Amino acid sequence: MKILFWLGLTIEGLAMLYYLYQTWIIYSGRSIYEESYYPDLYRQNLIPAVLLSLIFFSALSARFYFNAPKVATWIVLSPVVTAVIAGVGMVVSSMFIKDWR
Repeated sequence: MKILFWLGLTIEGLAMLYYLYQTWIIYSGRSIYEESYYPDLYRQNLIPAVLLSLIFFSALSARFYFNAPKVATWIVLSPVVTAVIAGVGMVVSSMFIKDWR
């Protein structure tokens, strides 16, 4: 559980820093895109950054402040669990299409 926690936390931290860096590039004016697309680019970068930082800091607080390492591991793995459930749901829903074969 400890390895999963630190591996997931590292991946989420790097992804959060990537999205924050992309937002900083747009804000500083060094982006290659036109100014008319800025609100859309902000939305595409800020929403994942906020969600990942929420998961990141809630996992850290669960681990060190509340002393709940298993809960912190499940918080870190919540995007993976969500992706697996969504993938299974897409496969099952595609089976209900008339000609799925």
